[in-house]
Amino acid sequence: MPPVNLLIKPASGLCNMECDYCFYCDETQKRKQASYGLMSKETLDNVIRKAFSYAEQSVGIAFQGGEPTLCGIDFFEEAVRLVKQYNVNNLKIEFALQTNGYAITEEWCEFFKKNHFLVGLSVDGTEATHDKYRHDKKGRRNVPEGSSGSQADEEKRCGFQYPYSSQ
Repeated sequence: MPPVNLLIKPASGLCNMECDYCFYCDETQKRKQASYGLMSKETLDNVIRKAFSYAEQSVGIAFQGGEPTLCGIDFFEEAVRLVKQYNVNNLKIEFALQTNGYAITEEWCEFFKKNHFLVGLSVDGTEATHDKYRHDKKGRRNVPEGSSGSQADEEKRCGFQYPYSSQ
């Protein structure tokens, strides 16, 4: 079998933001069931176990949302533990996570560094543009607590270079 790449949406369409143009806000309103909730650890186990039963060269696991950090850091620690458990052939592993950054704390940053996660932080253009369209459910800007929101500040906090999106 070839390499296996997974795109896991562990929070369904759930998000801690309410961005003006969000795909998921529109999409979840069209569903009979707006959200399927958070992924269970049992489902996570099944997905990771099956991926390693098929893969030969490498396994890439990317998490996106909604907002994947809503699952909590314990969920991602379990994902890493399961990867180590099922990676009996010592395949190359790549982790990625796309986030709005609103819930990122020092604990998350340490976790990302320790486990070599590529983290994408969704930011829209200039600070003024970003703040106009990306806000929480109460209309507040979504800069992580203790952060100025600048790229340099985020790189310093978490040790990553974040890809910036632009609308």
